[in-house]
Amino acid sequence: MIIGKGAGIILVANNRSVLLQHRDKNNKWNQNSWSEFGGQIEKGETPKQAAKRELKEELGINVADLKYLLK
Repeated sequence: MIIGKGAGIILVANNRSVLLQHRDKNNKWNQNSWSEFGGQIEKGETPKQAAKRELKEELGINVADLKYLLK
């Protein structure tokens, strides 16, 4: 198991809608639960770069700007 830094993304629209993903019982992480999108921060990436890459990989979307909820 690799333990390292990761980026978690919560998508919010119109200051109220939230998009989460459902992880089924066969998922490697957090089986049968709802969670944010995200993944490992690769070497040389900033957290924002990792978040944008993960959104492209997982949802096929390009995001122009991200804001930190927590730092």
